[in-house]
Amino acid sequence: MSIRLGPEPLNATSLRTASPKGTGTKGAQDNLIPSVLLFTFVSFATLTIWVTVPIADWIYECCIFTLAGIMMCRRTTDRVTAAMQKGALSQRNVWFRTRPGLCAWSVLAISLWGFGQLLVDWMWTGPAISISATSPMTINRWETLNASLRFASLGATGLIAYLLPHRCHERLLIGLVCFGSMLAIVSWGAYYTSPQQVLWVFPAPYPDMWGPFSSRNHFAQFLELILPITLWFALRPSANPRLAGELPRWAFGTASAIILSAGAASASRAGVGLLVLETWVIWVLMRLSAIPGPHRPSPTKLTGRVNTLSAFYWSKKGIGTATVVAATACLVVLAGGQNLIGRFLDPDPLAYRTQIFASALDLIRKHPLGGSGLGTFALAYTEFARFDAGRAVEHAHNDWLEFAATGGIGFALVWIAAGLTAARPAIHSIWAIGILAVCFHALVDDPFARTGVAGWVFMLAGVLMASSGSSGVQFRQSRIP
Repeated sequence: MSIRLGPEPLNATSLRTASPKGTGTKGAQDNLIPSVLLFTFVSFATLTIWVTVPIADWIYECCIFTLAGIMMCRRTTDRVTAAMQKGALSQRNVWFRTRPGLCAWSVLAISLWGFGQLLVDWMWTGPAISISATSPMTINRWETLNASLRFASLGATGLIAYLLPHRCHERLLIGLVCFGSMLAIVSWGAYYTSPQQVLWVFPAPYPDMWGPFSSRNHFAQFLELILPITLWFALRPSANPRLAGELPRWAFGTASAIILSAGAASASRAGVGLLVLETWVIWVLMRLSAIPGPHRPSPTKLTGRVNTLSAFYWSKKGIGTATVVAATACLVVLAGGQNLIGRFLDPDPLAYRTQIFASALDLIRKHPLGGSGLGTFALAYTEFARFDAGRAVEHAHNDWLEFAATGGIGFALVWIAAGLTAARPAIHSIWAIGILAVCFHALVDDPFARTGVAGWVFMLAGVLMASSGSSGVQFRQSRIP
């Protein structure tokens, strides 16, 4: 429950600082630039998520690969130089703070899996880039190449976030809260005032647009990542403002209300359910984290702890929180309660999805080991389609099934391993619970098929891996032992 500060405060580059070294040190500026670039690149991917051609993804991939390469070279040079100054190479890992765990190896496998498919396919059939039903690993090398580059860029995003200095991690979270809250307001307003347009400027590929998001589910998934961070900042005990340099608690509470209201306006049934569940779980975990250590129950043993939540609500602090909840509920109803209720009353909430799931299972049975090739689901699906709704089916609306269908069962197992190994650190951190929410949402949608959503997932995963390591920063009041 305590933070181990490094040799300098977290706000060493802030205008308000308690550091006697001031705010303009060269090292602080050098450390700030990569974090700003990373945040800018992922924000660009989100703002261009509506673009249907791959040019936006290519720009993101070029920027991320360049930044990752520079950071890896710089880190290697710094470590080798320091070792040479000591007279011998250090026994510590040159790139990583700690020995890479299963989650890191899983992310590496995800990043390289598609290139392995292309290599095997090239060795089997030759160098032609074409559609071939007889290819052992992919039916279209061009689509697999694009998907492989995208997954590799996601892995590079997590690596950059992991390599950033500890003091940059909390700034990334605060920046995400500010960016996400503003984008939620803009997207919410654009939905009602900019029909068939992207942010009042560009023609939209779909009639309903939530700002840059062409799907209500992708908008909700973006909000699922931000809500736990805003609640964590709003509910954690106050820190020293001279050292924290953060926004006041009421600002994060307001951001939480905005995000919940925007989630209701999206009318995504799975998204709203996960946002409400996130809120309840975070309140419980934050309450448990406030109990003294010897009397604190394990966060994985919450059975019979309903009385703890009840006592919290009846406390002084709980009455204020209940007031905020009531205000948020009213705002949610005004935001889009009627549309949301109508969608919940839909007699077939999984319309068309069950048939697509069945087709994906048929595809898995045909290619259980190698899959049809990453990025080729839309092409391979036509052979197993069970209905025709007059619209193209681009994804399986279940990322876990699509991973197995296009990458083989092994690829899906690698993703499952990454998710399971990140689950416990995410729960302990509290602020990273949104990663798990998106993984659950992937059971009925395709968040990992969109760089504008998946980029944030991998960035937060990189911060989580750094903060959960033995030498990683532990944010103030962020962990439950």
